[in-house]
Amino acid sequence: MGLCLTYGRVFRALQVLFILAITASTSACGKDLSTPIRKDADQPFVGDDPELPYTPPENPDRPSSPDPEPSPLPPEKYRPTKYCARNPDGSFSIDRFAGGEAKTYKWGNGGGCIMRPLREVWAVSANQPVMKWNDVTRSSYTRGFDLPSPHVVLLFNVHYEVDDFITVKWDMSWSHSLQRGTSTKPEKILITYAKYNGTSYIEYWEGSIFISQVTPEVTSLFMQNQIDASRTSVEDAVATVAEVFHKLRTQAPAWQELP
Repeated sequence: MGLCLTYGRVFRALQVLFILAITASTSACGKDLSTPIRKDADQPFVGDDPELPYTPPENPDRPSSPDPEPSPLPPEKYRPTKYCARNPDGSFSIDRFAGGEAKTYKWGNGGGCIMRPLREVWAVSANQPVMKWNDVTRSSYTRGFDLPSPHVVLLFNVHYEVDDFITVKWDMSWSHSLQRGTSTKPEKILITYAKYNGTSYIEYWEGSIFISQVTPEVTSLFMQNQIDASRTSVEDAVATVAEVFHKLRTQAPAWQELP
């Protein structure tokens, strides 16, 4: 009896191992690296949503006597985030950047305020020629129309080339998801990007960009960038985030790209 039970357990264990082996081999064989990554575009690829309750810091220089203050906006017109909120003196949060190294990649992130309306910031982010990474020699893009989710309203597949001692080429997908509001009056946008094809010098690269309306004229920005690439440091990962901040503040919008 005991011997039969032992054989039965061994047989079931072998069955499970066989099924797992078949599943793993099927997944590996079915992976198509020439197709843009189809993750859940309604969720950030990396990073946490910064839209959390935020309490502005106390202003140590604030006088005890009453002082004129900016009139508070109605709640529906003021939605602060972890990285962008009004301080007691009426100013807004300053930029914060950080970086580090995980087991298999370098990361950089940053958050702050962009003094432009949300839809204008969004239109800049859709301006692919000006959003080209700084070290890229040339790029080209195609607009995607096979949208993976009802919330995804913009999709770009971008080809990049860098002329070094050889020409390095790769492709990235950029997905814009409407999280709150409408396309004409957006209140929150999630942009995700990921390398899906090309050079082995870049083993892995993906990130998330959150933009949301704090006031009608102020936009919160948070970006998480993660990369595993040859000759790329933590400082480079953070500098990429700062580069995007600068472009969203200074570059021209591409209104024609928005839905």
